[in-house]
Amino acid sequence: MKESFSRDTSLVGSSDDFSRFLMEFDTPDFRSAIADSIDDRGFGVDAALDTYFSEMRFGHAFLKGRLPVGRLRILEIGAGLGLLSIWLHRQGHEVVALEPAAPAFDLFETTRKAIWQRCGGDVPALVDMGAECLDPALHGTFDFIFSINVMEHVSDLPSVFRASANVLRKGGTWLNSCPNYSVPYEPHYAIPMVPFAPGLTRRLFARTIDPSPQVWNTLNFINVAAVRQLAGENGLVPSFEPSTLYSSLVRLAEDPEFLQRHASGPVGRIYRILTYLGLLQITRHLPVVLNTPMVFRLYKPVQE
Repeated sequence: MKESFSRDTSLVGSSDDFSRFLMEFDTPDFRSAIADSIDDRGFGVDAALDTYFSEMRFGHAFLKGRLPVGRLRILEIGAGLGLLSIWLHRQGHEVVALEPAAPAFDLFETTRKAIWQRCGGDVPALVDMGAECLDPALHGTFDFIFSINVMEHVSDLPSVFRASANVLRKGGTWLNSCPNYSVPYEPHYAIPMVPFAPGLTRRLFARTIDPSPQVWNTLNFINVAAVRQLAGENGLVPSFEPSTLYSSLVRLAEDPEFLQRHASGPVGRIYRILTYLGLLQITRHLPVVLNTPMVFRLYKPVQE
């Protein structure tokens, strides 16, 4: 019999409920099965799964307070492992999880398949394609669309914005969180960037990027100005949350796994310096264009 969870008015559930949900998958036997599936006895798998589950907890916290009230038709662009989509489905929403398939024996794809198999038939719709292929005639329209750390990786931003705007209902909202590359920092590699010069950055930090260039090759270096332009072109009204850099710096103190990934990079050093000097609060007052990540909503007006 399925465990029942408490539900709040936005139908996103409490942090404790979501943590219990994750524990259905974050178990020694699940980790061992994943390691066996890719012929890795846990040395690389454990660290990767720690990151996956940490990001799912962050994703749930990100949605709390930002998800509209009531039962919604929801699209998650870049659903990853699908845990957030599965959770929202269990909360009573109609959910479509959009995620292109990875190579069959990739750790990420192996983990995703194992999660969905463990859930049986109690899962949302899973669509294997890029967001640029969304079509209201085929996929319907949505009250709420969201993506977390996805928009910086899409190869054709104008097409993704156009297609996503087409499947967003009037009065609906598209919520995003992703890096703002107007700020000269690349979070995936934890390296500074030469402002507005990714090619030069690539050459200067070749030793860091060359061992794993796949992520770098997907980056489109999205920024606040690009979001505002693409929103306007597609009849969407953008709004940006303030103090997101401050929130990320505070996360270093609250999320050990996140701290481990960034402690030796520029963000970790900046955090220690600002904390030592008692200047951390200053980052709360930076203009949106100097905040990264950027958290933005794209609203589709009811009347054009």
